[in-house]
Amino acid sequence: MIQDVIMAICSIAFGLALIPQIIQGFRTQTGPITLLTSIPSAVGLYTCSVCAFTLGLHFTGAVWVVTATLWVLLLYQRIRYNGAEKRRGANVE
Repeated sequence: MIQDVIMAICSIAFGLALIPQIIQGFRTQTGPITLLTSIPSAVGLYTCSVCAFTLGLHFTGAVWVVTATLWVLLLYQRIRYNGAEKRRGANVE
């Protein structure tokens, strides 16, 4: 199904756009993405992946799982490094 391929390609592009942010977060040990951004994004993408699988869009569903997991990595960075910033006395939002 062509829609499966098109949606998967778009999701791959969105996932690739997250990778520099994830790498920077690990290098600088910061979690700049807020919880109100990362949590709904991850949950929404996991939900969409279930819907895609039930519609037979297996490629899209798999890519959405990967993209959602990238959002979970950003969530992890926020939780992990936000606490470290507070312990160091940094100005945290």
